[in-house]
Amino acid sequence: MRRRGYSDAWLSPWARVVSACELDPRGATLNPSDSPNGDAYQLADQALKNDLVERSPLLRVVAIGVSFRHEPETVELVALELRAAGTVLHWLVRASRDQNVGQPTFVVTDNLDNNYQAFTSRWVSMEGLSRGESVLVPPPRAAADRLRIAVRRGSESDDSVDVPIR
Repeated sequence: MRRRGYSDAWLSPWARVVSACELDPRGATLNPSDSPNGDAYQLADQALKNDLVERSPLLRVVAIGVSFRHEPETVELVALELRAAGTVLHWLVRASRDQNVGQPTFVVTDNLDNNYQAFTSRWVSMEGLSRGESVLVPPPRAAADRLRIAVRRGSESDDSVDVPIR
């Protein structure tokens, strides 16, 4: 089932595996044997190195606007860019003191219990502030109507938010 106006002509053959996950109405999963090296992690890594997700067509943007306090930091989830080949999560980390802050770890699932790989594609940190983007692959399944994004910082329990995507 294809969306009107969607063309995957810009994708290389190995990248079509990623977009097929969204287009398959049965909710197909990423098949590692379809990647050039037989490894799903390497396929996602290639997607990052080639800006596959960021270069794919934008479908919509969803505001999140939620923050979680993890002493001495606050993690803010800003927005999701839903794209044909995956999702981009925009985030910010603020420290209560002037210190270097790193990037958060995200655990992402959907309401159908599918898991998504989260990779930080780019981020910058300066004097108590860290801002970045994490790529989530594969794209959300056609039947999924929300993503659950859990923020994991150190040994503390995860904080999570359900984000409607349809």
